Amino acid sequence: SPCSGPVSVTITVPISVVAVDDGPILLYLTGGTRLTFDLSVNDTLRGMPVSGATVVYTVSAPAFAMTAAGVLTTTGTTPLGFFSLPYRVCEIGVPTNCVDATANVEVQSGG
Repeated sequence: SPCSGPVSVTITVPISVVAVDDGPILLYLTGGTRLTFDLSVNDTLRGMPVSGATVVYTVSAPAFAMTAAGVLTTTGTTPLGFFSLPYRVCEIGVPTNCVDATANVEVQSGG
């Protein structure tokens, strides 16, 4: 006999972090001054701008440093040139909710 009656289905949709590729970013090295660029300005979580309280950033590029809040900084060993820097953004409350993006950076002397 066929079953009848209401059926309830629950669908869980993950809340995604959206990280938009950055660049081209032009940084000028002058007199050893460390330069910074905020990679978080175009990224969102739940459709809202991200902050250091909601996500954490990581980058694997020895010539650059990045704060957990997404501020990319040149270091004392940053050479001149073009760089494609992959980075990862993860939600603090759900560490498996991550997305990758790329910052395309050109470092020049002077300014």
